[in-house]
Amino acid sequence: MLQQPVHIADLQRASVVDLLRLLDYPNDYVPVLTRHDPASEGQPATERVDMLEKSALNERLARSYLVELLWIVRASLKETARAFHEIRVLWLAPPASNEPCRAQSAAGQQAAVRRSRVSC
Repeated sequence: MLQQPVHIADLQRASVVDLLRLLDYPNDYVPVLTRHDPASEGQPATERVDMLEKSALNERLARSYLVELLWIVRASLKETARAFHEIRVLWLAPPASNEPCRAQSAAGQQAAVRRSRVSC
């Protein structure tokens, strides 16, 4: 059985391997050795052993994962909305002169006929 604490330099920036080592620890509570910067200049850095509860760590990791997924979905939805807006602006933009208007209306009618055939 492991008796030494798991050494992690910074809990906020733990790697995937560090997290796996924490979750694989054979107890519900994991001793973690962390290094802390000195409070004032000239003092040495200190190391401290903290006890982490694995279930709380699991909840924190799950919450972080969900927040990250929500940010990804939000960014994707923004890009999709921006693309639809650009398509809508291009589709509804008035032609520059009268002649292309006739050509565009004929092309638009052909596209509408094609769309109606596809949707049936």
